[in-house]
Parts: sequence; structure tokens; C-alpha cells
Amino acid sequence: MQRFLRGLFGAAVLILAARALGEPPPADEIYARVHAAIVRIEAFVGSSGFYYGTGSVISPDGIILTSTTVVPPEARHIDVFFHDGTRARAKKLLVHQEAELALVYVERPEKEKSPPPYLSWGDSDAVRVGDPSYTAGDFWNSIISSARVGISQGVVSGRYALMERVPTETLPVYLGEVIETSASMNRGGDGGPLLDGDGRLIGLMSLNMSPVRFQGVAVPSNVLRDRIQRMMEEIDPERRETLALVFPARAETPAGVQEDPLARWARERSRSLVRLKIHRGEPPPKPPSPRAPPMPEGMGPPPPVSKGFQKMLEARPELPVTAVLWDDAGRLLTTCYNIEHADGPILAETAPGVWEPCETVGWCKDLDLALLAAGRDIGDPIPRAPEKTLAVGDTIAVVAANPHDGGERHTVETGIVSATRRIFHTRCQLDVRTAHADSGGAVIDGVGRFVGLLAHVKPDSVQGVISGVSFMTPLHKILEMEPKLMAGEKIEATPRPFLGFGPSMKPTDRGIRVEMVVPGSAAQRGGLQADDVILAFDGVPVSGFVEVYDIVQNCRVGQRVKLKILRADKEIDMEFE
Repeated sequence: MQRFLRGLFGAAVLILAARALGEPPPADEIYARVHAAIVRIEAFVGSSGFYYGTGSVISPDGIILTSTTVVPPEARHIDVFFHDGTRARAKKLLVHQEAELALVYVERPEKEKSPPPYLSWGDSDAVRVGDPSYTAGDFWNSIISSARVGISQGVVSGRYALMERVPTETLPVYLGEVIETSASMNRGGDGGPLLDGDGRLIGLMSLNMSPVRFQGVAVPSNVLRDRIQRMMEEIDPERRETLALVFPARAETPAGVQEDPLARWARERSRSLVRLKIHRGEPPPKPPSPRAPPMPEGMGPPPPVSKGFQKMLEARPELPVTAVLWDDAGRLLTTCYNIEHADGPILAETAPGVWEPCETVGWCKDLDLALLAAGRDIGDPIPRAPEKTLAVGDTIAVVAANPHDGGERHTVETGIVSATRRIFHTRCQLDVRTAHADSGGAVIDGVGRFVGLLAHVKPDSVQGVISGVSFMTPLHKILEMEPKLMAGEKIEATPRPFLGFGPSMKPTDRGIRVEMVVPGSAAQRGGLQADDVILAFDGVPVSGFVEVYDIVQNCRVGQRVKLKILRADKEIDMEFE
């Protein structure tokens, strides 16, 4: 067997080969490289204990890396399911609970002359926040039910030391240095690989997560390698030599791979972020939830969230939050959510490890903006976009201060603008999976310009956080509110223009048919009636409700407007205020 390995290793085709300089390969190429090395694992303890998850083949003689949440130390019966539908019995090789690490192996028939596909070991120390990353595994039983390996694309969204556990059904879970990813961590994915942008294994997916970020985290590959090398004497000689070949010293990272421009901008803009320490008093009693409106016919309510998980989402751990350095005078822009229930002075990290008190200047709750003052110049403010340039589909990144110690100073999530002019034109919607720790973070465009503040985090809403839908207060709304914030105003709610009618679904040859008029509204006071057809707004012909909504939101409160109405085949000019 040893002679076989020596002769084979030089000629064996790795799932991953070093890539030449330039862009990382596309996702379909990564999938083609790695999917054959991803397996489902089932482990049984006694007569009733059942564990399952993902594993990765990491050597030419069938050694498989997985987690102790998939193969616990007491497991006695282990089955491995491959992507092609085949199944094999596996044996434990070693288990290291502290690192959430388990190695198993499958005995290969002697008649097999070629090695199994296996992953290449990567250097986790070379991974940077913003780099592309992938997770792969038996997502929602995809391997056992459909002979399909699931893969998810994201970025390395953070690096830090995770020092607390979140409640999970299966323990223990890893504590220590982690690599966070925005790629999906689905049910059955624990024990699976975290892959870099070239498909190398850079981490082992854990069941743990940050209690303020709720992204998937992985035990870094170099931590795993160190643990395995310390335990080599516990492994039989043949497989000990195989593992020594898998990572002889430090895994090599190809030089010259281009850094993603958005990741580079995120790193640059992180210098304009400031961490805040806020001690919170007891929050006021939570008011009863309003009765949900009836769902349209054919639609059901959203899926329920378990009470335990919802409680965890609503918790506010005593960890730093994010503010953006707004100007040369040391003013800081953050969210009302970040500073709510503050009990005592708010401290700003004006230099690494240096915390100084700052004062609250002003805030606006419905825009979720708060302006603070450090009292002096503490760094370079974030560069702003020159004008309203965002459109649906535009690439953005959310850059926030790392709330944990260790690793890089910032975290990042990337996505696109998914909708503009939401909620009375006060916010933009993003398809970014964000949570508590991103509130107050900077949203930047593809060339690194500040376009808005990540805001409106609502952990107690039906959707909660980490839903994949986030909101930002756009820059132009911040600039409109800036004079009031500077003047020290504390604004609970901003008056909004409201006409007060609902459109009908009945077809019309032109204009918009009115279905209902809101009692007490400007529309009722001005004489608008159900079945009227609105033809023009201030002389501008209209053909859809969205047009009218946009026009109204661009009006001032109290502004007089003129509508041309068709009523009983007669056109009428009406005024509303």
C-alpha cells in the first residue's frame, strides 16, 4: 500500500490544480472540480442515536474529513454515500472534539487502480475578507435523495475569534479562530468543506455561529492541519504517510491571483468605520404584536420561526456596533437601533484599543439615523457617491466593523440592489443577508463610494434578520436630513405626503380607476370617489398606480396638486391638498 501511494501520488489527478494568474474560475468549474469528492455521512450511536451531515475526501486512499457533529466520538456504525449513488462502510481514524474534527476512511477494493477524487488542502492564513468562497454538501439530503451535491457561492465575510456558543441540538461546537462565509450553511452542510475561490479546502463548516452575525463559520484548515499533525501517532502508519503527503508543511497558495475589486474597496473603506461600545439598560416591555393583515387568496402565512431561535435573534449581546466616520470634525453616523436603550456614555474606538466618550447630536427614527460627535478629527471620512446613481441590479457591498476580537477589522457581505424607493421612498432594498452587527455599516458601490447606511434591522419582525432582504437609508436621504441632525433635532417621525386612494383591478382604456378612498384623506376632502378614473396628475398623463405613487412621494406635505378625473364619461379638473 505504501509503495502504491508513493507511485500514485505524483500522477494522481487532484480535484484541484493550481491556477494560473488572473481571475478565479467560475462557479460551474469549481463544482466540476469538487463535487465528486463531497459525500454524505450517516453515523449511529447505540440503538437510537442518529447523526448525519457532509464529508470531504481529502486523500487518494479514501480518508474523509468531517465534523464531530456528524461523527461523534461514540459512533460505532458509519456509512458514506457518494455522489454517484454508491455506498460504503467507513471506520473512524481519529476524533478531536475541541476542533470539531473527525477523520474516517473507506477501505477501497484492491481491484481499483485509480485513486478516488479528493480535495486539495488550502492555506487558510492566506484568505482575506472579501475573497470568493464556496460551501458544498448534502444540503437538505440532496446526495441521498437525488445523487446531487449542493454548492453555494459567497465571499469570506469575516475573520475573528468566536468565543461563545449558540444553542444547537448537537454539541460540542468549535470555539476559537473562524473563517466566516456568506455562502449558505444549510441543513446537512455541517462537516462539509469551506472552499476558496480556486476550490481548495480552507475550512470545516461548524454548527456554531456569531450571536450577532448569524453567518456560517468554518474551522480554518491550518487549525485542522495542526491538530491532525499533533495526533499523527494515533493513526496507523499507512494513513499517516498519506496525510503527510496531503499537507507536508504549509499549503501553497498560487501567487498573483487577482483580488476582487469590491473586496479591495471594502478593505479600504473599512478605515472609515468606528466601533462603538454601548451599555444597554433594560428595554421597555415589548408591545403586543399587531394583528397580521389577511393574506391574499391562495397565499399562506410565512413559515413560523421557533421561539428559541427567535429569542436568539432578538438578543442584543454586549458587543461593539458600527458607525461610519462622517466628516473631518469627528462626527459619526450610525443607526437609532444601535444606540437605543443606551444606559451610560457611548464609547467610540478612536484608535486601536482606545475608547473615548462621544455625544449624541441628533437622530431621526423613521430613517434609522443617529449622528454622534467624537469632538475632534479621528480619521478620514468615507468618500461619498456624487449623486443618486443606484438602480436595480447594481452591485453593492455592506462593510461593517468586526464586532469580535482577532482577524481583520471589518466584515463584508456582497449583493445587489433588489428594489429602490421602498417605504415612502426612504430606503433601498438589498439582497444581502445581514444581521445585528451590520446595522450602521457602510453600503458602497462597485467603485467604493458610499451610497447609504445599512439600517432598519428588525430582529423582532416576522421575517427577522438573515432573511436575505436588507434595507439601507440612501445617501440622498441622509443629506436631506443632515442639517436637522446637525442642529440637534430628535425626530420621532417625518410627515409623509399621502393622497389616500386605492387602485381598482378593473381594466381601463386609459388612466387609473379608483377602487376606494381613505376616509379623512386628502382624496376624500377633495371629492375623489370610487369608480373615478384619474387621467393626469398636475398635467402629466398617468397610466399606472406606481406612477402616481412616485409623483405623490416627490411632493411636499401640504402641497396643492391638480388631478384630471373621468367621471361618468365627463372629464373634471379637481384640486387636492
